[in-house]
Amino acid sequence: MGANRVSQVALKHGLPAAVVGALLFAAAGNGSAQNPPQKASKADLTAADQNPIDTAALNKMLAGLPQVTFDDEGTERRYYVWEGDMLLGRDEVQAMLFAHRSLQAPARQGELLLQVRPDGRPGVWARPKRTLTYSIDCRTFESADNCRIAEQAFTKAARDWENVCPTCGVHFRKAPATAGYRPKDGSGPTFVVRYDPEGYDYLAIAFFANDPAFKRYLGVGPDFFTTDISRDGILRHELGHVLGYRHEHNRAPAGCYFEDNQWRALTPYDPKSVMHYLCGAGGTMQMVFTASDRAGHRTAYGA
Repeated sequence: MGANRVSQVALKHGLPAAVVGALLFAAAGNGSAQNPPQKASKADLTAADQNPIDTAALNKMLAGLPQVTFDDEGTERRYYVWEGDMLLGRDEVQAMLFAHRSLQAPARQGELLLQVRPDGRPGVWARPKRTLTYSIDCRTFESADNCRIAEQAFTKAARDWENVCPTCGVHFRKAPATAGYRPKDGSGPTFVVRYDPEGYDYLAIAFFANDPAFKRYLGVGPDFFTTDISRDGILRHELGHVLGYRHEHNRAPAGCYFEDNQWRALTPYDPKSVMHYLCGAGGTMQMVFTASDRAGHRTAYGA
């Protein structure tokens, strides 16, 4: 955890459910996570949740959240690490707070949860685009050994997803270094795996299938190399986000938290899912696939 910031894990009890995560994995990162000059206190987080229209309260809370900045062809775009492994813009954070206050989300009917795009379509890769190329930018890692460790975990996680449904057409293919390290549509890799030396607020971060190219980075932070949680499992979880899956525990029992209603339930709730955090008596340290995960993935990608 960042030394200059209130731990979101420590604050989860008694805070608005939409504000804190139970385990910090986090979802996309190209740039570095920026340490804010002023930490977000419990009071700051509560004030913004209670009155999302209060610009001063919202700004104060946002200033204390971990931030990731992307270079979109020369335009700087800032996102905030939210619920441990989601990256949201300012307007998206505010929308989350409004949704929490008005309790607009439907009751949870099941999981695996599939991301739903703003236009209502499922957030999956279309079959012609299911060969996902990636580069591993070893230049960003502190050592060749750390890059090798991350690549081994990634390769295992990617193969595990491919093997869940061999007929679904999902493939991960490593692009040569000459393909460049910047994800682009039509040229270069689909996404880039890189290290963030300042990413102490998460173990790893990823992106969703419908995110723009400039957000398509899978990052790992320093704690990725020291955690007791399976590194293969962490990246299985993050690749689940890449494929369009949300957290299994969204609207789950006490001890977890509400995120939003932008999802479609695929299977019955499964507390041991690869997409479940260690919260509400659910989650596992190994983060392996369950029968429910496999069935849900085949439902989403079988077409």
